Amino acid sequence: MKKSRATIWARLLFEQGLLFEFLRLSSLAGGGHSNHDRVETDPHSHGSLDDEAGPRVEGSHDEMYNQEALLLSKKVKVLCWNLTNPENHETKAVQVQRTWGKRCNKLLFMSSTADPKLPTIALPNVKEGRNFLWGKTKEAFKYVYKHHFAEADWFMKADDDTYVIMENLRFLLKGIDPESPIYYGCKFKPHVKQGYISGGAGYVLSKEALRRFVGDGLPDSKICRQDDGGNEDVELGIPMHGELGRGSWRFSRFSRTLSFPTLPSRALYWSYSC
Repeated sequence: MKKSRATIWARLLFEQGLLFEFLRLSSLAGGGHSNHDRVETDPHSHGSLDDEAGPRVEGSHDEMYNQEALLLSKKVKVLCWNLTNPENHETKAVQVQRTWGKRCNKLLFMSSTADPKLPTIALPNVKEGRNFLWGKTKEAFKYVYKHHFAEADWFMKADDDTYVIMENLRFLLKGIDPESPIYYGCKFKPHVKQGYISGGAGYVLSKEALRRFVGDGLPDSKICRQDDGGNEDVELGIPMHGELGRGSWRFSRFSRTLSFPTLPSRALYWSYSC
């Protein structure tokens, strides 16, 4: 009796093995899944398209993406200047240089001391520290306006801990007239009645906005604060939302947020939508 049961089990296992191998070979010969195996209610199913061959594209997606990004970089020229300090040159600023900074049409590092490794631009008469960011920002924009105004359509300020996806930025700026006095970023509500755009998240000025800010605003004490104190984003927001132009924190064409000043987890909360 025991021998008979052992024989039966061995035969069943052998037949199941043959069946499994037959199904495996049939699947390989048929080029993938069979329509008979499809579960129509499967949430991952695409119905009758499951067994269809996908489009054949010569070259990789990376190649197409890089070509498109290159074409866009020639049409939407963005100069990026990065606000840093000597303590961060070899830690934070260098990471910007190695990553997203490469995708700017021009990349500048603004600091209080020269550093040939980056290199940095040693701004005149500036002090380090949060209490002097407004003075440092004014000097940086004056330098950009004097030496690089003709080289770009848009001028972006970012900190050394900011990360920017330049391809997305250019796509959003595409078709917007840089001769319009406007700047983009993420809106904060305190301190200024009309709001202002966050400095930590980065902001981008159009060519005309930069011209008005440096040429018309900075020399006039009625428009811009003359000393170096104050929060740079607030002090910039006052004239840019008033005398010199207008600020925008959401693109009406796309209704998409441009930048996030907080941690990604905080950006999920509705009150931080910019």
